[in-house]
This record gives sequence, structure tokens and C-alpha cells, in this order.
Amino acid sequence: NQENEENIKQLFEIEKLLNSGDEILIDITHGFRSMPIVLVGVLNFIIENFKKKIKISKISYGMFEISHEMEARTPIVDLDVLLELQANAKASHEFSEYGNAYIYSELVKDVDASMSRILLDLSFAKSLNHLTKLKGLISQLKGLKYEKLSEIQKLTIPRIVGNFLKRFKGSSDNS
Repeated sequence: NQENEENIKQLFEIEKLLNSGDEILIDITHGFRSMPIVLVGVLNFIIENFKKKIKISKISYGMFEISHEMEARTPIVDLDVLLELQANAKASHEFSEYGNAYIYSELVKDVDASMSRILLDLSFAKSLNHLTKLKGLISQLKGLKYEKLSEIQKLTIPRIVGNFLKRFKGSSDNS
């Protein structure tokens, strides 16, 4: 534990090297054991909390250990799925805890503009306490189709939206 804490302390020093607008590409090929996972966690913490507008745009891993089986070629594995998982985890938390679907709206914008608009309108209506509009949007949420979403989004968004809708089950009036 003490070694992990020291490593994390050192990783936080990276923040001093980063400027607003930087884009980070992470290659974890020769990362020692858990360090790549800790590195991604620390960088995400820095991005979320230090407001420097930094973006992790790529995470990759060179499968050096099997290059002897592939005529000395090393396959590169794209681990951007970690970024998608983290984005969906954050969006799920915001929506579950606060009814804020702004992040979900942004995440699905390019694949399902209609769903994105419903989620955005829901967030606006909730923040403005527009109960009649909110009631209509709740009905629209019930009719969402999830076919266009990524596999990760198909595993998360329907469940989170379903849990949100359960809060309104049995409601008889706007209040």
C-alpha cells in the first residue's frame, strides 16, 4: 500500500507537465504490473478535477510477449474501450444520482441524434422544473430504441434509464 501511494504521488507530478488543450496518447506496453491501470486512473482524476481541458485520446498495449509466435511482429491492442467505459460510468452516475443526462446526450449524439435530443431536453426540463414538459419526456424515454448504441452503451444506458423511469411509476399527477 505504501509503495502504491508513493507511485500515485509520483504520477500526480505529471499534472505539472500538462497544459490546457494537451492530448495524451498512452502506451502501456512495458508498464509494470498494475501501473498502467493506476496511471489511467490518476490521469482521469487530473482531467476531471484540475480543469485543464486535457484529453486522453488513445490507450494501446503492444503484445510483446507473443511476438515470438508471430514472426517477430508485435500486435498492438487498442484499449480505448477503457475510455468509453469511464465516460459511460460518469454519465450513468450523473443520470442516476442527479437526473442529469447532459453527458449521455453528448455520448450518443453522433449515433442517435433523436435520443440525444430527448436526453438533453429532459435535463433542461428538469433543471427548469418544467413539470409538464418533464412528464412528456418521461413518456418519450419509455419509447427509446437502443439498437444504434455501442455494445457498452447497450449494457448501461437501458438499465440506467429503466431505473430512472421506475422513480415515476405510479405517479398520478405532475407533482
